[in-house]
Amino acid sequence: MKLGGRRDRRQMQELSLWLRELGLMLRNGTDLAAALSVLEQQDFSRPIRAMTGEMIEAAAAEAGLDDLIAGRPDVFPAVVTFALRAGHAGQRLPETLLGLADVLDQAAELGMSLVPPADAAQAAPDPQGAPVVRMVNSILREAAKAGASEVRVQASEAREHTLVEGWVGGDWLELGQLPPDLLGPICRRLCVMAGINWALRQPALGALRLGQREGDLRGAVRFLPGENDLEHRISVTLAQPSPP
Repeated sequence: MKLGGRRDRRQMQELSLWLRELGLMLRNGTDLAAALSVLEQQDFSRPIRAMTGEMIEAAAAEAGLDDLIAGRPDVFPAVVTFALRAGHAGQRLPETLLGLADVLDQAAELGMSLVPPADAAQAAPDPQGAPVVRMVNSILREAAKAGASEVRVQASEAREHTLVEGWVGGDWLELGQLPPDLLGPICRRLCVMAGINWALRQPALGALRLGQREGDLRGAVRFLPGENDLEHRISVTLAQPSPP
């Protein structure tokens, strides 16, 4: 079963159901091999059940789901692999699976084709991801400390810098200038945090939470993709944490 070119709507919906049920089981604490064993017994088509069975042994040997899916380009659109790798990097695998299921359902309903972007390699996690994670966390926390209700990140007019600005006291306040090549990684990281499928390269909204305790920083993310990394724009509307 190949989901390429003119994809069959029924097959795409079946794949969506497979991803959704897997995501729900993983979110509830089921390990990957056990979750795949459950899916193998369900009423999917023969190709899907056969693929699931092939994945079980590899999963028991601790192969990652993104690697398992990357090995089946005959079944999964490339965008699924890209989104899973990003979701794995952000420790949001179950949420990423559920988001992908929604995307496939919508694509099937609208007759869309899920084609990876021309520069799809950029959708994979940045090998220097850890510094970017710390940088994005710092940007959000410093903006909150400055009293910003919104923070935006975009290229300067001459594209010489990546500008970080916060909406403070009714005006935009410059919070920092970064090298221009950091705009793309920052946007990718914020998209991962907000559960936005970066690989689709479409305007999107998402929600993020920085930290797991009550009162930790939360925000609504608005992503406006450009033709290339220097043209992306992203903003976060911050909900100020309540005092302890």
